[in-house]
Amino acid sequence: MIQRPHAFGEQKYSLLDNVIYALRRKQVLTALPPLSTHKIADLGSGYDARLLAGILDTYHNVRGIAFDMAFMESLRDIERLELVVGDLNAVLAKEDGSVDVCVSLAVLEHLYEPQHFLSEIYRVLASGGRCVLTTPGPSSKPLLEFLAYTLKIIDAEEITDHKNYFSSDDLIRMFRLAGFSESNIKAKTFIFGMNNVVVADK
Repeated sequence: MIQRPHAFGEQKYSLLDNVIYALRRKQVLTALPPLSTHKIADLGSGYDARLLAGILDTYHNVRGIAFDMAFMESLRDIERLELVVGDLNAVLAKEDGSVDVCVSLAVLEHLYEPQHFLSEIYRVLASGGRCVLTTPGPSSKPLLEFLAYTLKIIDAEEITDHKNYFSSDDLIRMFRLAGFSESNIKAKTFIFGMNNVVVADK
């Protein structure tokens, strides 16, 4: 198993990367529970942990945990942000039931063991906690490859690193196997059906 060479955003974002991120971010923020004193973990937060940094800037009683392979040094100055360097294919370095909300934007498709990752999310979530996850669907594959390999306007290395593309039915089944009750799993698509968002409550 070869680990990714760097965290997303460690080199640079393209304009299209930023547009796609904004669309994913909107889906996630809309699906979050009301945030008060929650502990929220971003699994695959990116080099700049920009989603969590924005949430912490808005909600001053929330604490964040960013998981990724590397982080920009300035993030260490954010008092309510914990940085966890590690491989998301492995066991998450958090205790059972220790996190109120888990978010993960466009990470599942990069993992060797996506089912293990979802099981780890279920483990670290507190009872009543919520997971909000996005991942590309199968119909996005030819477009992403065209944008990366032909037009070269998104990072080809990122697209080459995709190991799977999941349908909504795939994701509901996988969340059920991870431990979530089917009645607590909601899956839908966005960006013309090419991306999935799943909201699952423990």
